[in-house]
Amino acid sequence: MFIHEAVKAAISEGKFITRPDAWWGTKEKIKPTNTPDCCICFDRKNEKPPVRGWEPPAEDLMADDWAVVN
Repeated sequence: MFIHEAVKAAISEGKFITRPDAWWGTKEKIKPTNTPDCCICFDRKNEKPPVRGWEPPAEDLMADDWAVVN
């Protein structure tokens, strides 16, 4: 799905988004918010603390392989 579809679903379901086919997809998941933190990146293995903010490259914004995850 496209990023806007994934964000809408993740917000309504209280979940995260990721791109399984991206190099970072197996490592991180993103929590989209309407807070000053914008999007919060989480390490899937919970080895690192969450990081606020995210600066996606154009490739991520145009991709159609976004997924909603727990």
